[in-house]
Amino acid sequence: MAKKKQLAAIIHLGSERVTMQLIEYTDLYAVTILDEASQTVRLGEETFKTGRISTETMRALIDILKGFRRLMKDYGIKDYVLEATTAVREARNRTFFLDQVLVKTGFVMDVINLPQEIFRKIASLSYHLESHKKKVEHKGGHLLVDLSSGAMGFTYVRRGEMEYQQNLHVGLIRMKEYFTRNEQSSIHFGEALREYIRANLFPVMQELENKPVESMFISGVESSYLPRILKKKPDKKGLIKVGAGDLEEILLRLRSLSPRQLTKVYALSEEEADLVLPAATLYEELIRAAGSPFVYIVTNRFIDGIRALYIARQKDPAFMAYMQSIQMSQIRGVARRFGTNLVHVGLVADLCEAIFKTVAKSEGLDGADLHLLRAAALLHGVGKFFSLRAGKLYNYELIQATDFLGFGPDAQQTVASVSYLFSLPSPDALSPEAYDREISATPAVAKLAAILRLADALDVSRKQKITGCRTVMKENQFRVIVTSREDLSLERWTFEKQSGFFEEVFGLTPILEQVER
Repeated sequence: MAKKKQLAAIIHLGSERVTMQLIEYTDLYAVTILDEASQTVRLGEETFKTGRISTETMRALIDILKGFRRLMKDYGIKDYVLEATTAVREARNRTFFLDQVLVKTGFVMDVINLPQEIFRKIASLSYHLESHKKKVEHKGGHLLVDLSSGAMGFTYVRRGEMEYQQNLHVGLIRMKEYFTRNEQSSIHFGEALREYIRANLFPVMQELENKPVESMFISGVESSYLPRILKKKPDKKGLIKVGAGDLEEILLRLRSLSPRQLTKVYALSEEEADLVLPAATLYEELIRAAGSPFVYIVTNRFIDGIRALYIARQKDPAFMAYMQSIQMSQIRGVARRFGTNLVHVGLVADLCEAIFKTVAKSEGLDGADLHLLRAAALLHGVGKFFSLRAGKLYNYELIQATDFLGFGPDAQQTVASVSYLFSLPSPDALSPEAYDREISATPAVAKLAAILRLADALDVSRKQKITGCRTVMKENQFRVIVTSREDLSLERWTFEKQSGFFEEVFGLTPILEQVER
């Protein structure tokens, strides 16, 4: 039986361009782009200078989106995803802009944060490399450097584990706008720019000192014109492979040319030429710091990542599982950094999942909730690194202060709140400090916290005595049947002590049963 074809519009509102793809698809790797529309906008430059989206720009963007609506209607397309990035995110009047877009076009616009941006870039690269279909072992790691108009992200992966991820709110346009026009025309501008870049990159450079980089992937706004400069075409996976030494020579040559010469020699626009010096200087510093023999220029676009995730959520659980595994590897890295016993929290996460799957359907919980619960389970002890007494508060603060790949503000708030609530005797035992931080025990958060509280009790000794777990709901009881050949007196006592939270939230009395096999 032939798979049913579906239609959708994929729209990205970036700092320099708004783009829409109209697609027909049956699965992640059976996609036809029916049409594509794109318009240049100067949104980033405006927002970074003034902190606002002007009325004129707002009207122009709404007109573009109205045109997109008409094109969608012509193709009979109703489903869509519309995501905006840095320029909209940093606009002080973005709330009013989003309202006007909704009122005048009918589009609901999702404004994603920087960790979500990087997640989509990794999704795009993983999609084209088909990383989820194969496991490749490398002695060294891979460094993905993503550069946008207003920010840059660094992601280091080795042996399938994300060992480091850092986002900096410094991008090409922001670099350029940091200096006045007079300063940019100064003979000292090049050196001043280099010092500015080194100062901003310092924490990243420190982290990379002891991390071997086998290859570096460069993605971002300059990928549209770098192939022209390099006079190379990307391969089938959208990559251009260049020796690090060769790229350094090219970058040095670019830095010696004026913007006018760049437009003439390489057919660059004035806007592209203005960004060459910041881009060249930045990548010179990165190449020297990474020490990678090869650099890959990623020509895949941001919209490819939006499209891949949109389709994968509906059609490709294997791809989504791979992307979530990358997220979890970063979370494990954060937990490790703060002295967490990874064996303990790994078991707790598995026990959480066993409990979750039994109650999920009847309680209105889904796979997204399970993903957040596993994240909270891995992170629920990080606050003890700073204080045993105030661990739950530090849990919340650390999780809120950390950039977690692909997690939006709501997801991050949920994970942080669960990590705080699980240590309380009941969901309504909030202290003034919790109210000050707007921690609320919503039913969904309380349910996840109750599961975590019960699961943590099953390994309170940190000795992993339990080798198996299954759960059964029967009438008003929730039976947790664990396999163990060891004495569970401490676990049983803690389980009974901490079960009140679960009973209050779910209306079920937890009962612990032990079997030996």
